[in-house]
Amino acid sequence: MSVSTVRWAADAPTEPEFGVRRTLAGFPDGALAVHLEDGRGGTAVFPAHASPSGTEFVVRVPINGGRRLGRAGPLRAVRLAEPPAGLWAGQLRLGGWSWGLPPTPADLVPAKWRRRGLPWHAKPAADRGETFTLQVARTDLVRTVAHRLKP
Repeated sequence: MSVSTVRWAADAPTEPEFGVRRTLAGFPDGALAVHLEDGRGGTAVFPAHASPSGTEFVVRVPINGGRRLGRAGPLRAVRLAEPPAGLWAGQLRLGGWSWGLPPTPADLVPAKWRRRGLPWHAKPAADRGETFTLQVARTDLVRTVAHRLKP
């Protein structure tokens, strides 16, 4: 079991999507999930679902709110309606087993959205080594304007 792809979802550019190679014959629905933590006590669990092709499982993480996540059961996903700013890192878990998520691709462009009229972004965290780490933060408007005014 390993994560084969990390990318933004094609139909939702603010949702990281993990593709997991399907190497097990079967397990209970919702048992395979991505667990994310922000390092300050915030956690979220996102269950895997079979892809339409049936060759892999797909886990989508809606970081800008959106639809309700999860199901009733031992691995119930929380709704990240407004994830706090921070560095989100995690792992793929199945029962008592866990696998580290691959590093965030360096060429992954930042996702941008608005929350309460203010711009936010999510991008790969710089210098986080060999693990998946996504930085979620409000865009600094003063810094953005100053950067655009520089010759």
